[in-house]
Amino acid sequence: MHISIDLNLIDEGELHHLYQFLKLKFDKIEKEEILNMDLSDIRVLREVDTRVVHLLKSRRIIKMKDLAGSDAEVLKRINGMGPRGLGQIKRVLRKYGLA
Repeated sequence: MHISIDLNLIDEGELHHLYQFLKLKFDKIEKEEILNMDLSDIRVLREVDTRVVHLLKSRRIIKMKDLAGSDAEVLKRINGMGPRGLGQIKRVLRKYGLA
């Protein structure tokens, strides 16, 4: 399959998300890069629901390193965080070798 994208038509923020998506999809990236990745980039990859990302950001969990350093019990106590959201978080942390 071939897809053409005119990068001049994409705003800078969306271009950054596209770059992160493609990099994660096709490149081996260093653990340090993963830790510094914004949770919005993970949302773009459709690995964590937008609602879960907003809940995490409301608790100042902004980057993957913040998430990796968060205690599971603290995450469970976030109002609105249910088993599905916790499962998504666990899968992402395992996928990137942060669990």
